[in-house]
Amino acid sequence: MKQTDTQLAQRDAFTLFELIAVLVVLAILAGTVALSVRGHVANAKLESFLDRLETFDGQVRREAKRRGGLATLLYDLHDKRIYQDMPGAPAGWGRDFAIPTGVEIEQIMTRSQRSDDGLLRIAVSPLGQTDTYALRLRASSGRKVWLVVLGASGQCLEFDRESDVEEMLSLELTASRSNAG
Repeated sequence: MKQTDTQLAQRDAFTLFELIAVLVVLAILAGTVALSVRGHVANAKLESFLDRLETFDGQVRREAKRRGGLATLLYDLHDKRIYQDMPGAPAGWGRDFAIPTGVEIEQIMTRSQRSDDGLLRIAVSPLGQTDTYALRLRASSGRKVWLVVLGASGQCLEFDRESDVEEMLSLELTASRSNAG
């Protein structure tokens, strides 16, 4: 029995249902890849911002020591900017930068202050020291991390849990009291 050309062509073609099913599967795969990539990009922005914060803090500490004068780090959560300032510094010395989109500072904490939507000033001594402070950062991917900046050294530590941060701040308070007495 011989098949006609029309019958052969019908067997070699996809049905409309098969084409729609393939397109749906491809759309699901593309969406999954896009979400995965977006999460990685947001986490990379967070990591880059953490590095930038550490560098920024270190710069103002070094400049305060070099000049032998007071300086200030100002975290403005409302305007989403971070400033550094030093009285008597040459014009243009005070620098600032914006908190990048996709990253948010949710809270700043020292042993005596907390701010979750306003301003927090961190004084830098002529020796380049500050109070120990902590920043809770959140990426648009949902990842949250605490960055603790140790006051005496400027060393930066990362924590996932607020209880660890509070313990670090209380240890710092205990250490400063024992050094004073």
